[in-house]
Amino acid sequence: MLPNDIEPKWNFDLDNRTLSQENTIYEAMSKNPFLKVWVLCGYYDAATPFYAAEWVYNHVFIDDSLVDNLSFTYYPSGHMIYVNADSRAQFRQEAEAWYSAK
Repeated sequence: MLPNDIEPKWNFDLDNRTLSQENTIYEAMSKNPFLKVWVLCGYYDAATPFYAAEWVYNHVFIDDSLVDNLSFTYYPSGHMIYVNADSRAQFRQEAEAWYSAK
């Protein structure tokens, strides 16, 4: 519980609209062709709707030469993939491969 004199000041300048990251992602990947993005998705994620990340990245419209800089991995877990032992082991193996890839 926060004291009475402390009030969270969340301000995304969106007037209560949904956060949209398509332009931010497009600009970052377009300005830095070496940027690689790895999106981790949990099938049972209750914090973010399943398929939301795919929808966002399908609307980024990056140049075809950058498509390989974007990858998705799916885990049989929720939002915190590391809580599930099998997902944690899968993630570790895939993270080591992703970070060592050239």
